[in-house]
Amino acid sequence: MHAPVELADIAAGLLARICERVPRVHCITHSVAQQHTANMPLAVGAIPSMTVSPEEIGGFVTGADALRVNLGTFDSVRCAAVDVALGVAAKRKLPWLLDPVFIERSSPRAEFARAVLRHQPSMGSFAAAMIDALHGLNAAALRARPGVS
Repeated sequence: MHAPVELADIAAGLLARICERVPRVHCITHSVAQQHTANMPLAVGAIPSMTVSPEEIGGFVTGADALRVNLGTFDSVRCAAVDVALGVAAKRKLPWLLDPVFIERSSPRAEFARAVLRHQPSMGSFAAAMIDALHGLNAAALRARPGVS
């Protein structure tokens, strides 16, 4: 385990590198958290972009250094935008993060997340229920079985 001073040094080094590079991060996120999603990169010196228009997202991702895909708002426009963005990210070999929000509550959303995972994200943000949903499991039903917690 890292000592607190080591973690602080690591964090400071990362922040310095971000400030030096001023990376552009394209964020496909849900409408409720859009302002927070934009403010976090800004707070550390990065430049966010947020469009989900399938007609223009290709240009935004082409000019980005990274991509963040959040499935919190699941509609046809965002799904089309994700498909275009992942195609550009693959061609440019951009690092990208998948945050499959609420896939455990929606079978269509979970199926879309499985398809998105085939594009091999660089990172992911997964809770246990999300992992169960990705594997086609019903976490509540599993926990209701004797001997399963």
